[in-house]
Amino acid sequence: MFDVKRFDMTSERWSPAALVSRAMLVSTLALVSSTVACSAPSDAGVNGDDALQPTGPGAGGTGAIAPDPGAAAAPGVTPPGASDTSNGGTPGPEVPLPMDFVLDDFEDGNGDLSSEGFAGSWRTYSDGTGTVTPAVDSPIVPVEGAVYVSGSGFSTWGVGLSIDLDTSSGQRQPADLSAYRGLKVRAKGTGTIDVELVIPATTGTDEAGGTCTAATGCFGHYAATLTLSADYSEQTLQFSAFRQPDWAASSTLDLTGVLAINFLSRSNGGAASIDLYVDSVALAAPLPPSQPGTTTGGGDFGVPTVNDGTNPFAGRTLNSDGGAAFAAYNSASGGDRDLLAKVAMNPAAFWMVGGDGGRAGGLVDGGGGEYTVIVAYNIPNRDCSGESAGGASSPAEYQGWIDSMSQSLQGKQAAVILEPDALALSCGDSTESLIAYAVNSLRQNPGVAVYIDGGHSNWVGAGEMANRLRNAGIDQATGFAVNVSNFQPTGALIDYGRNLSGLLGGKPFVIDTSRNGARNPGGEWCNPAGAGLGEAPTVATGDDLVHAFLWVKRPGESDGACGQCAGTPAGQFCTSYALELARNAIF
Repeated sequence: MFDVKRFDMTSERWSPAALVSRAMLVSTLALVSSTVACSAPSDAGVNGDDALQPTGPGAGGTGAIAPDPGAAAAPGVTPPGASDTSNGGTPGPEVPLPMDFVLDDFEDGNGDLSSEGFAGSWRTYSDGTGTVTPAVDSPIVPVEGAVYVSGSGFSTWGVGLSIDLDTSSGQRQPADLSAYRGLKVRAKGTGTIDVELVIPATTGTDEAGGTCTAATGCFGHYAATLTLSADYSEQTLQFSAFRQPDWAASSTLDLTGVLAINFLSRSNGGAASIDLYVDSVALAAPLPPSQPGTTTGGGDFGVPTVNDGTNPFAGRTLNSDGGAAFAAYNSASGGDRDLLAKVAMNPAAFWMVGGDGGRAGGLVDGGGGEYTVIVAYNIPNRDCSGESAGGASSPAEYQGWIDSMSQSLQGKQAAVILEPDALALSCGDSTESLIAYAVNSLRQNPGVAVYIDGGHSNWVGAGEMANRLRNAGIDQATGFAVNVSNFQPTGALIDYGRNLSGLLGGKPFVIDTSRNGARNPGGEWCNPAGAGLGEAPTVATGDDLVHAFLWVKRPGESDGACGQCAGTPAGQFCTSYALELARNAIF
């Protein structure tokens, strides 16, 4: 059961019970954004519906019809407030969470690795065409618990900081990093740095175009991008996101045989410079175990894990506040009221576009046990300065925002859809690494399902989108989302999603069906004429890979002052368009 649909399918009309139930709802949380992709947010990141709070005895903000008090719970669903007796009523032993392993935090004041099981010395290295401090191969002495490297004028391949992981025998030897999921680096500085894993390889060409032989040797580097800012920030680079550059000798990334870690400022055809402070480097622990039937972490009765092969939406009732749609419905009459009921009575996601990331936990709490879908939409340079321009002012600010969201969701159950349009638009060099950071942070909560936005069937091809999703940490995410705020037909989206899933090891996905029930507008995206409401939210998708049809976009809210809502700014409710969507609805 996925009890979110208000349309009475047996009588093909809106049931009075549904209308009464929704009229009694109380919007318990005003501080939630209703802005969507291609819908510009307000500066404060708040939906502007603060005063539109219907009153009555049905408080709780639920997005579903009130259940019959005498009805039995759906199979496999524990009614709110009932204890979980799947373990005989006795909580299982608490499983200790995996720990990160600190390679070096530089607090010992020397340039050698301070961690047990590793042996090596930090050093600078370069192509020899510029100057760097500390000088190449000279001793590195941390200052105030950090290493600082500066230099400029490198024109061949660049300059960097490096650490061999095991020189205990007097020679460079490979170290085994396979028990960990990535690197956690706390750093600051200017520009971007290629963080490289150095693996042995003896064929191909070297970085400067020379020939590698078995006698001279080459190294097959795998790299990921570290984006620096003026303030220290900790970033997690998933090993799954590391890729070989074109020049490297082709070789599989074998994490059991990593020789060194490099922090390289690459020349890329021009003069390279480096301005890098490194405060700590750690190996990121694996995520908490995710096995069917287990629970872990906060709450009175434990929080079920996700990413265990089950569908987190199964047996759920969605949390929704109705937003501006309910206000429009409540003030309408006659036929318009009936049409707006189709919009107001179906639950839509809660959008967070900035402000206090810690509001996420309050959204979940306000659902009274219903399942909350949250959209995180605050990536720097959001929408490439388009209709929904905005977002965090820096990568560090974004990471802090995500972390506060993640902390507020500890011990709770929710689904988070990450950054609509971001990967498809690719507005900044740090987009993929920031989304990977968000996945890692949010997935520290076993009960939080994370779906990364994956565009739609009429945009970026499946092959390219699969590459971007891999770089963005899809391996650690629950799945991906398609068609957020767009209008593509469900059949085409299922085909696209299945193709994408096949390239990603069978990852499941959700589809935004909020506005795809009528004509396909092709490339039109801004309040196009002829669009209609699509399938109401449901888990009955007919395909196990499709976890749910959701209304991620809030129907009726403008995409911008264009199309059918030329006078309505992005993110504001456009009643005339809501009525058009309802007239053209699939139901």
